[in-house]
Amino acid sequence: DVTVAKADQAPLSATATPSAITVGQTSTLTYTGGSGSGAVTWTVMSGGSFCTVSGATLTGVAGGACTVMLTKAADASYNAASTAIEVPVAKADQAALTAIATPAAITVGRTSALTISGGSGSGAVTWSVTSGGAYCTLTGTTVSGLAGGACTLTVIKAADASYNAATATVDITVSKADQAPLIATATPSGITVGGTSALTNSGGSGSGAVSWAVTAGGSFCTLSGTTVTGVAGGACTLTVTKAADASYNAASATVDVTVSKANQAALTAVA
Repeated sequence: DVTVAKADQAPLSATATPSAITVGQTSTLTYTGGSGSGAVTWTVMSGGSFCTVSGATLTGVAGGACTVMLTKAADASYNAASTAIEVPVAKADQAALTAIATPAAITVGRTSALTISGGSGSGAVTWSVTSGGAYCTLTGTTVSGLAGGACTLTVIKAADASYNAATATVDITVSKADQAPLIATATPSGITVGGTSALTNSGGSGSGAVSWAVTAGGSFCTLSGTTVTGVAGGACTLTVTKAADASYNAASATVDVTVSKANQAALTAVA
């Protein structure tokens, strides 16, 4: 008897087209060489968390490298043959990330809520103030206006196994707020010529300087600092202004002081 052994197949070569992909893309697996009629199978030999294989199609699922084994089975004449090929899988870019502030314009002391749309994957989302930090503060996803100006908020959706990190920005305009009502008071509100009244104010907001001026009836009174002196019978209007500062608009209020004629000094008739 003569024993005839199976022969080895011709060298087997595996090809992936393209040879490198990103997550979500596919590569087509082909081969050349081999011998006989044995069935061909493709299997993931290592890096199975980075790709899947269905038939002769490899799909990237996470950033890394996977090795695929090609096996051409034995038949009546030839031994089984196998070879391997490595396919790198790169992380994909996320879908466009959009940062949203609602509302996009606020006044000092008011708030805006930050949200996102788009992006991909499971990466954590973080927000930060990247410019204009003197005009707003950030707590979680809530922006509070501090002073008149504009601040830029940047959101980062972190990378995960499949996707690269992504960023987006949104601007928030912060307008100065109106001050609390400003009240001007003259004590007393009625004086006689030569008498005085003390001016005070209450209310208002912020650190703006306070100034007083006679804005009507200047022939009936004079003003020195916060003291009004009657000079003739009539009425004069005093206006107080609390200036604007970084957070608040200017505010003003008025008060009227009535000046009565004074009685003359005692008059004596002499004969």
